[in-house]
Amino acid sequence: MKTQLEVACRLYNALLHAEQEEYEKNKHTMGRNELRQLVLDLRK
Repeated sequence: MKTQLEVACRLYNALLHAEQEEYEKNKHTMGRNELRQLVLDLRK
């Protein structure tokens, strides 16, 4: 069973990676709503 810290680290790393990809692709960072939706999608 994963600890809460492991889950939090995986979520943080996924968000960081997505943010970097978004910036490289569109030259802007993700907004709060985009990040919120990404978190919801990752939790599924």
